[in-house]
Amino acid sequence: MKVMRTTYIYKKMKGAVLISFLSPLSTFLFSGCSDFLEIEPQNEITLDQFWNEKADVEAIMMGCYSRMQSDDVVRRMMIWGEFRSDNISVGLNADKDLSLTNLLKENLTASNDYTNWEGFYNVINRCNTIIKYAPEVAEKDPGYTPGELRATIAEASALRDLCYFYLIRTFRDVPISFEAFIDDDQAMELPVTPFNEALNMLIADLESVRNDAVKRYPSTQPLYQTARITQDAIDAILCDMYLWNKDYQNCINAANRVIASKKEEAKSGKTGSSMSGLTQTDTERTNGYPLISEYSGNRFGNAYNSLFITGNSQEAIFELTFSGKETENKNTLSNTAVNLFYGHGNVARGYVAPSSVVMGDNGTLFENKRDARYYEACHEGSEAIAKFVYQSLSIDATSTSEDPKATYSTKWTEGLNKSNWIIYRLTDIMLLKAEALTQLMVQGTDVPEPKTAPGCYLWRLNTQKGSADASLEDKKDTVDVVRALRVIEELEISKSSEKYYFIKGTIGDDIVIDDETGKATFTLVQESGTETLLVNEVMGLGNKAIAKSGAKRPKAGDAVIVFGKLMKGMKLDATALAQNETYIVQAFDLVNAVNKRAILSRTLTTSDTLALDNYRSKSVLVELIQSERQRELLFEGKRYYDLVREAWREGTSEKLATTVVKKMTSGGEAVRMRLSKMDGIFWPYNINELKVNTNLKQNPAFGSGENGSYEQNN
Repeated sequence: MKVMRTTYIYKKMKGAVLISFLSPLSTFLFSGCSDFLEIEPQNEITLDQFWNEKADVEAIMMGCYSRMQSDDVVRRMMIWGEFRSDNISVGLNADKDLSLTNLLKENLTASNDYTNWEGFYNVINRCNTIIKYAPEVAEKDPGYTPGELRATIAEASALRDLCYFYLIRTFRDVPISFEAFIDDDQAMELPVTPFNEALNMLIADLESVRNDAVKRYPSTQPLYQTARITQDAIDAILCDMYLWNKDYQNCINAANRVIASKKEEAKSGKTGSSMSGLTQTDTERTNGYPLISEYSGNRFGNAYNSLFITGNSQEAIFELTFSGKETENKNTLSNTAVNLFYGHGNVARGYVAPSSVVMGDNGTLFENKRDARYYEACHEGSEAIAKFVYQSLSIDATSTSEDPKATYSTKWTEGLNKSNWIIYRLTDIMLLKAEALTQLMVQGTDVPEPKTAPGCYLWRLNTQKGSADASLEDKKDTVDVVRALRVIEELEISKSSEKYYFIKGTIGDDIVIDDETGKATFTLVQESGTETLLVNEVMGLGNKAIAKSGAKRPKAGDAVIVFGKLMKGMKLDATALAQNETYIVQAFDLVNAVNKRAILSRTLTTSDTLALDNYRSKSVLVELIQSERQRELLFEGKRYYDLVREAWREGTSEKLATTVVKKMTSGGEAVRMRLSKMDGIFWPYNINELKVNTNLKQNPAFGSGENGSYEQNN
């Protein structure tokens, strides 16, 4: 094979097709499917000789999964989605991987090995090649039916679109092509596609093939249902994509399809663990959602063993399957990325460990230690990550006066980790739906524009500065109009912020000054002119009356900073209030089900569980959902993407920056400043990609490329 640049993805030599795609997993899932490879040496098989029958297409499809399971791809799924978040800190022997230690310090450059995206583009081009040639095979092989062909194209399209989704969430704008690169003469220096355009392309593509995908694989192939793409997997990807695209109703629709499918599976027993096996207490505990019970026998930890050890559970939607036969030896497929980063039997902990936010005396993520997910994710004794590392877990929570006691079996042996890498599971989708529901909450209908609270005053007028009350200094924050609007939007109905803000902007041409009271009312305009905030009865500098004339008299076009509290100033009509209540109840029901499953108490009381009345405002409910996602999906490659999605939605990365630096023991302020730039929350393009693709322009946060870094651009 001739390796070109990675925008090239996967290539063929002229006259010969790369077909060495099979791996131990392929053989495990599809025993007998690779016999055709023995016809003649691989390097002598030509295009015409290969794409002739359905088995050829199936073999290449398995190659797509095998490539996704490769160490370099799984490493990046872990690193890109998790390691820059507040969950992860340095573990043992991390200094053996310089690229890892640099990214954990937020010292990213274009030369960092983990900016290499080759593995994902390799999968993408394999999928594009299948989509190109499978129709020709269907014409040759009468056993390859039209329905099977459509299912093949849907499967390849979904894998390709999922890989692109990883890329755009990581790098923002990336080269996108649905064309198969199979000839050296094809132009491969592709321009980037902007994030929003790319996301819309991927959504449209998935929607176009969704109904063609396999709904259910035969019972003789139980692993296929979660180890391969299905309609449920496509709906899960769509749910995630729609949330990023701020299309909240379609996000909910996709989530509803997944949830309904999982309920139907559980009721019928098709997953092998039906709801008929759950007690009434279990179903009430999970609000009727088919979640695996944590309790089994007289111990907790059952869900951990089913989800992360046995794998391919009833809650799974799509996961990369490493759990082969028990008789397999160390030469079989192993999740080496998890082995390295999270740990194995020969080390106390892996290259990374839980941060101080997650565990330790100052940990804030878990309110108490009666949450099973704390023990599933973290091993207290070794201050290490437990999830995916230990082969079983049992939690004794019989004592109500002492902390629960977790007992772990042995760790996976180095080179023999059989933990699947989960990409989507049911609780993930439930919480994505809850997030979408909160974003549908309306904020007001009676007053067209929000306003600041009466009594605010000018603190700065052009270059003239006033003074704030010294007692308020510790409560202040400086925001622009866009951020002020966001604060107002998140306030409870008819409530005022407890915090004082300096709000920067420009006075609009609607300024009205009451010369009797010395107060002004005007529109404060964002610098770009796209957002406006109505401020009411503003006093002058130093909270004094505005003079009838003079240099300190504000006028249209002046750059000003207004100091004061923010208030909503709106009222919802009865219909909007009722709709908000529906969204609140539905979102809370989802979060509460996930939370209750994890509580280490066989019999729940009201003091154990979340209370709806504590989460009736949008801002508080949003925080609950984000925290619940963090607890539920710890170390599963989700947290950093969640933080980036929130920043993308709000148009500011201030919260992301503040969140991440909580784990820092030194240099936190510098990191906060770097991440406060929206460009800085994405990754730089790899230096080698910049050299071979002149259409790539480096992320502004990283300079020109080879020597570019945050430090050099501050």
